[in-house]
Amino acid sequence: MSTGQRILVVDDERLLRDLLSRALGQHGFVVDTAADGHAALERIAAEPPDVVLLDLMMPRMDGFEVLEHVRADPATRGLQVIVLTARGGQEVLQEALEAGADDYISKPFHLGEVTARVKAHARIARYAEQMAQQRRDDQTLLTISHRLTSHLDIRAILQDVAGMVAGVLHSERCSVVLVEPNQQWGRVVAASDDAGITDREIALDGYPEIRRVLETRKPLIVGDIGADPLFDPIKDQVARLAVRSCALFPMLEADRCIGVLFLRSTRPFDRLGQRETSFGQIVANAAAVAVSNARLFAGLRRDVTEERAVGRQLAETRDFLQALIDATPDAVVATDLNGRVKVFNKAAEALFGRPAELVTDRVHISALYPEGAADEIAAALRGDEHGPPNRITVPLRRDALDASGNAVPVLLTASVVQVDERDVATVYIVRDLRDRIAMETELNETQERLKESEKMALLAELAGAMAHELNQPLTSVMGYAELLQRRLPADDPNLKAVRTIHTEAERMAALVRRIGRLTRYETKAYVGQARILDLEASSDDSESS
Repeated sequence: MSTGQRILVVDDERLLRDLLSRALGQHGFVVDTAADGHAALERIAAEPPDVVLLDLMMPRMDGFEVLEHVRADPATRGLQVIVLTARGGQEVLQEALEAGADDYISKPFHLGEVTARVKAHARIARYAEQMAQQRRDDQTLLTISHRLTSHLDIRAILQDVAGMVAGVLHSERCSVVLVEPNQQWGRVVAASDDAGITDREIALDGYPEIRRVLETRKPLIVGDIGADPLFDPIKDQVARLAVRSCALFPMLEADRCIGVLFLRSTRPFDRLGQRETSFGQIVANAAAVAVSNARLFAGLRRDVTEERAVGRQLAETRDFLQALIDATPDAVVATDLNGRVKVFNKAAEALFGRPAELVTDRVHISALYPEGAADEIAAALRGDEHGPPNRITVPLRRDALDASGNAVPVLLTASVVQVDERDVATVYIVRDLRDRIAMETELNETQERLKESEKMALLAELAGAMAHELNQPLTSVMGYAELLQRRLPADDPNLKAVRTIHTEAERMAALVRRIGRLTRYETKAYVGQARILDLEASSDDSESS
């Protein structure tokens, strides 16, 4: 079964490339190969893999140069790289790790070790990509929420929202369709691929997918429109469209559906999982609140009743945005311009170990980090090393503090929020790294166990080879010594020497048998500070062995 993850094998020996390609392909990886460093960088630039197996010693451009290019490029800086080397010694391994390698495997290698390490680093790559994707989704949701609540030009807002959703969910077209109260007609008010669209009317009889969402008030994802019976009444119209799949998310306002967020694609929507579906529905609900608010403001009158209605709608918007912030798995902390905490979601409570009621409006942001760290983060926010001014888009690795003062490793991004071009707040998105560090620790322990296993395997192979080579000459010596003992007369002066040869040969044979049963690596003191292999402690003398 395919994992979908891509592995790039870089080695100038074709036999090794073919061997590793077949072995990793059998474990579900998609494997690409390159014969030298230049070809490797071209493939990485075209489509970065999840893991690179990189030979250090190659013509034209060696593995060290490839590592230098990969780590210098922000697009590939986080790529998982395992180096292959036939050069022994701690100096070479230290040089490779300092150059940016994540792991190393010595040649000659066992295929089992290679696949185990590739799987471990593939898991790290997938986890890192999930974290990066979650950060991107969180940032997009914050941007959408800011747009929906900061302006009243609803058409321009929905146009922007459609474009962002189309990008996140990998769709060629995302449109916003508002439905008339009689649910017979709809109006396309925004589309990601057509900025000029304003109010195109459509008859819902020709859109069974929209009718289905209006009935169920649930998201609808159709992977193959041509094969779905829902579209049988309009199959002739569908056949003329260059559309393969669609996804619709209901825009819910109280107890009714006022429209849909409508995505279409020429490719199957095979990547819409729980994360993407949740993202689409959150945006659809936020858009519904924004449309409702815009309608209220458009017809606003100065009487008390209408002002109260607007207040209720704004309260609903506030509550919705609070629920959105609480739903994100990352800690969200917002402060005013003086650094006093104003928003502290559920994930922040878990990460910092403090309840929101004891933090909000009571704690300065500096109390959540070691001394001086908050000033460093503020300096990074003002500079451009980690993103454009007033934003940190390249995550910072820092320590936070829990309620007991213990350090918690985190990654954070941040953004200054503006309303009408005025700075009003700062929002921080903070990710807890303890799970990732635990995974890396587990990987290191697995590597140590693999090293020990490799040492045991080598010892067993060496012991078996020695026993095999020594058995034949010993058998001959013992046989001839025994034969001489039988033939020599009792008074022959050589008889004593022959018996000694036979006895010592038997003792040597016992040692050889013990060597052939070595299962562990145990040593004992010898002369001075030297140590030698302890055959008795290292071998298994049971008959079953």
